[in-house]
Amino acid sequence: DFRAEERTFQLLTQVAGRAGRGELGGEVVIQTYSPEAYPIQCAREYDFSKFFEEEARKRRELHYPPFGRLLNLLLRGRDQARVEGAAGELAQALRENLTGDGFLQVLGPAPAPLSRLKGEYRWQILLKGEKAGQLQDLVRNCLKGFKGLKGVKLSLDVDPVEVL
Repeated sequence: DFRAEERTFQLLTQVAGRAGRGELGGEVVIQTYSPEAYPIQCAREYDFSKFFEEEARKRRELHYPPFGRLLNLLLRGRDQARVEGAAGELAQALRENLTGDGFLQVLGPAPAPLSRLKGEYRWQILLKGEKAGQLQDLVRNCLKGFKGLKGVKLSLDVDPVEVL
């Protein structure tokens, strides 16, 4: 999840802020396998500007929001082979319909982080691009006449907050 570092920094600075309240103050001890990770270092130094600069640089470079748009396609159904097959066919159709109009990328298909939920198998495809309309047009064009979704439900999430 591209927001994992932001959540880490947020939680650590929030805990540290609460530990410093009151007459006695407090001490925060962070136990980690990655003490050199920039969210840990920035939280330790309570350096919001440094964290923002590094996070913005990474997101710009990788075309993640707010410097790009995402569209998550979630395919789900009771037949595992059918869901996986539909995800593969749809991802291939999306790749075949990519145009040279700006940055567009198809990631996946891959099993969703919660690959089975409430008796349904789940696969996802993540699209990255410059504009939400560009991503929606790509999906709309691919779904015209697409027959691979029989017995499979498809949901779209523009700029998902999380991809679980």
